[in-house]
Amino acid sequence: MTFAQGLKIGYFAQDLSWCHPDHTPEQEVCAVDSSINSKSARKLLARFGIKGDKAQRRLEALSGGEQTRVKLCCLATRGCNVLILDEPTTHLDTSSKDALKQALQRFSGSVILVSHEKAFIQDWPDRIVDIATLAELSLQAEVEA
Repeated sequence: MTFAQGLKIGYFAQDLSWCHPDHTPEQEVCAVDSSINSKSARKLLARFGIKGDKAQRRLEALSGGEQTRVKLCCLATRGCNVLILDEPTTHLDTSSKDALKQALQRFSGSVILVSHEKAFIQDWPDRIVDIATLAELSLQAEVEA
């Protein structure tokens, strides 16, 4: 298997396991890129709804939605051009799902997304593959069926 030069793949796992659950969101973002300082990490996290003292809490003490937003923030910080997302909406509330959908619509790279939420995938993917049949669904009406 060969990969294109400059390919940078980011993966979002459905589970909320952490290598260091005792770390804070700020520490996780700083670990992604050594050039990111604490102040920059807090600004990035705030864009994902992790504000104030939540950036200093232990990851394991955050809600599922907050942990998901920290993982998405870390992923966005990596500068990937291909995203593989496994059920990224599982722990998110409606407004966070909408924000994620808008961000993915603006993303200039490629997205491979696994989702059981038909409402989330409506109106924006170029191609949809039904995993049960491995068939490409060409019309939005097929997704709704």
